[in-house]
Amino acid sequence: MKKRELEQEGKKWVAEGIITNEQLNKILQRKQQDNPNYIIILFAVLLTGLGFLTFIMSDWARQAHLSRVILIIAVTFFLYVLGDILHRKRNELFGISFIVLGYIVFGAGFLLVIDIYHVSIYSAWPFLIWGLIGLILYYIYHHPLLFSVAIFVTTAGQIYNGAAFSEFNWLLLLLFFLGFSYFIYMEKRRLYSYLFAIGYTIQMLVMLTCIFEQYYWFIVLMLPLYLISSLLRSETERTPIKLVSLVSIFIFGMYQTFALQDSWFYKEIQFEVSFIIVWLALIISGIELCGS
Repeated sequence: MKKRELEQEGKKWVAEGIITNEQLNKILQRKQQDNPNYIIILFAVLLTGLGFLTFIMSDWARQAHLSRVILIIAVTFFLYVLGDILHRKRNELFGISFIVLGYIVFGAGFLLVIDIYHVSIYSAWPFLIWGLIGLILYYIYHHPLLFSVAIFVTTAGQIYNGAAFSEFNWLLLLLFFLGFSYFIYMEKRRLYSYLFAIGYTIQMLVMLTCIFEQYYWFIVLMLPLYLISSLLRSETERTPIKLVSLVSIFIFGMYQTFALQDSWFYKEIQFEVSFIIVWLALIISGIELCGS
């Protein structure tokens, strides 16, 4: 039985109470892992995507600007249409591969058009649109590769915003929370939980460097992730999020141990009362959650 047929039949089993939604997701993941071509196709998509990025960002000195835009639109449209046709013909692996390639070409082409026409940007709003398109594509096709690429684009946009403008983009954080957390809650896949937790950690690092002056605020920024994991009932959601939060704090503790040995770094640290207030509030909330 093909994966799409299994998914349709599995939804009927869930509706009839034969299996749970979590069990269905595990069955579908096992079906996907059993495909020996999956890893090969995955690497082919990533390498081809990198090739497109290199090609699009190269110097096209002999090409008119309009021809570049037309070529990008044509390639993007071709990849989307071809991927959708293959997907409808039950060839999910190749269909999603071409759709992901189209998504990568779209985003890279979008950035190139901005550069060609010298559009002034003061935030990472192109990545906001790119990430939103990725969520829409995932909503249509429901494939882990689309989810992974979309969350990577959103996180990369936040890193770019912090590095280029020394600012934290709250709209990207809002898209990250409202968009990806919804699918994590609905799909209950372990991979999604890991990607979300890692993406959250990176976003908080950008927030730390752009907003807070003292490094120890990272503790407060990571505590909500750990507390959220305590509220989740599903193990596929709870375990990855809790693990990433604990590993992040552990690495932070190692960094702090070495950094505090530097006298210059130690003298630069300033005590902030607001940190203690927020930290105590989160700790008390955590104690109440664990006790209830």
